[in-house]
Amino acid sequence: MENIAILQTLHADLDSYVSAEHGQLTISGTYVETLDLLSANPSGFLCIMEWLGEENPDERGFIGVMSQEIGIYVSINPGLPAHRGKALWASPGGRTLLEHINRIRDRVREIRLPDNEDTDREFNYRECRQVVTPDGIPLRAYRLLFRMHNAIQDPDYRNVSP
Repeated sequence: MENIAILQTLHADLDSYVSAEHGQLTISGTYVETLDLLSANPSGFLCIMEWLGEENPDERGFIGVMSQEIGIYVSINPGLPAHRGKALWASPGGRTLLEHINRIRDRVREIRLPDNEDTDREFNYRECRQVVTPDGIPLRAYRLLFRMHNAIQDPDYRNVSP
């Protein structure tokens, strides 16, 4: 399964959850774009998907299996709460940030892709970390990191002359 199909499948599944929770799901191409989206979210629940790239686990690059990394950013900005620290686990209405993080983490981990000998069927959950700007300012947002291995198409080698 190609990386684009993996991302489309993940997006379709997350979109149903985020929409049901009256949130917004968007896709980012870069970390700077992700920071712009997070800072432009004046209030509400926001979920951002970002393809972080791929790497070949074989140092020589011979293995045709790639490790895809996907970041899912979760933010909820309820406005200015009376007790700022409690906003992480307490909310006057709707779900809290931690509840959304837990639900999205579990939802992605529950996805089983079609049986394919070239691709993992499940997303491997790696970590959840607070988003921090390049200036060191922590945001009320967290990045969940997932990894998945998939085979890439074998090259059609061609001979070239100098």
